[in-house]
Amino acid sequence: MATQADLNGSLTAFTLIPPANLLVAAGTQTYAGVDLQDYINNIKLTFSWAGAAADGSNSLAVSILDSADNTTFAATAGLPTFAAITADSGTVSVALDTRNVRRYIQGKLLTASTTATFRSALVGVGLKQVI
Repeated sequence: MATQADLNGSLTAFTLIPPANLLVAAGTQTYAGVDLQDYINNIKLTFSWAGAAADGSNSLAVSILDSADNTTFAATAGLPTFAAITADSGTVSVALDTRNVRRYIQGKLLTASTTATFRSALVGVGLKQVI
């Protein structure tokens, strides 16, 4: 089976949390699942945000959940984790090994702040197998 690496190193991107997503005050948001069936090896997940107070009084938790059926999602072993976000803006990346997770993944955001408004995005990029 050939991979996209054989086709001039082409990568495929996908979105877990849409760009400029808005999370206001205390709350939790989850997003549509992404099918990883055709992705091979590691995927790079990059989360970017803006809007938290620079003094660290607000925090944002970012989670990756997985599912076998694109219906019931949970945090399981093998999923990468992000440190709690307290900076006013930034970008962080983690690697996800597609061999260690179930078929679908989704992004989840949680803030306990009562005043912060976070703008955020979570995207992934990886190689898809070509048959």
